[in-house]
Amino acid sequence: MKIRNNTGRLTQLFLLGEGLLHLTEIGVAYTEEAFSTMVLVSLHSLVFFVSAYYVGHDLIHHRNRMVML
Repeated sequence: MKIRNNTGRLTQLFLLGEGLLHLTEIGVAYTEEAFSTMVLVSLHSLVFFVSAYYVGHDLIHHRNRMVML
């Protein structure tokens, strides 16, 4: 179980790091007036942040799992 938690946290960390790199890319695209690139990278960074949230969310809720009959 510890390996699963550590792997999940590491995955979450990498996803957040990628999201932050994409935020800087959004700033660069804005300064270069590449607005279509900025929109696409914004959506991509949103996917990274939502993925990082759900990876962490999944790690929390499996500790006290109830079985429904």
